[in-house]
Amino acid sequence: MKGTDLLYQGQAVTLEEMLQARDKRAARQRQALNCYRLPLISLTLVAPGAVKNSAVWRRVADYAIAEILALCEQKEWVNVWEMQVNERSGPEWMAAVCAPAMALKQHMSTLEMSHPLGRFGTSTLLIATVSRYHAVNSGILPGHV
Repeated sequence: MKGTDLLYQGQAVTLEEMLQARDKRAARQRQALNCYRLPLISLTLVAPGAVKNSAVWRRVADYAIAEILALCEQKEWVNVWEMQVNERSGPEWMAAVCAPAMALKQHMSTLEMSHPLGRFGTSTLLIATVSRYHAVNSGILPGHV
């Protein structure tokens, strides 16, 4: 068995399930932002193919989470809430962090770009404002969360 075969040991996910997962994630993000009013890190994996969740993908997600938490600890930023979801659509994790939003964004971008596994994941930093939510991510425009 090839190492890449381990990535795809799991159930294939449908487009409908992926779209439902996106909608559920957006609802969880809104709820967390409303509740905590802190920058919110939302981590998902970029998994090619129809299998988005396997033991290997969960391990990659756990490793990414550990790296983010280590960064927060190093900077003395407090993680006040976190949630992990493991559905067929892939591992997801989010955390509300007591940190300056732009500094957090800068360090998250550096981690994503410089870490050997950084391109397997995508992290989005969400910031609550009085009237709307802003995603501080080069790939997401405000209002498109």
